Amino acid sequence: MAVTFLTGCGESPEQKVENALDNSGYAPQDPRDGQTEYEAKWRRFKRVSEHTIKANEYRIEAFKEKMEEAGPAFKAKYRNEAAVLELKNLILKKELGEYKDGGQVKWEKFRTNFNDDIDGVGRSMTALFKDDG
Repeated sequence: MAVTFLTGCGESPEQKVENALDNSGYAPQDPRDGQTEYEAKWRRFKRVSEHTIKANEYRIEAFKEKMEEAGPAFKAKYRNEAAVLELKNLILKKELGEYKDGGQVKWEKFRTNFNDDIDGVGRSMTALFKDDG
């Protein structure tokens, strides 16, 4: 104990704090870590969303091909609905590509609205494609 006391006497207050932090296992968090985590979440969200949009494109194209093989009544019934889904999917793709970082709060709002929209397209596709028999 005497050795600890004597070795600590020659230290500046800043050194004492730094040594105490080093010995406590506490490491102050770099403010950039939060940004890095946020950026990683954004990249993952964007990658997953791009994949979902691409999958929607394939499903719509497959439906349109099936529509071409069907009779005129089937084509007339579903042509507009397929076009609407295709347009909504293109709008989502554009929104995702044009999104500019405005901070975490803006991103959370964008993510929520975007997920609602992409889920709506998915539900519409499921209902439409289920109806095609």
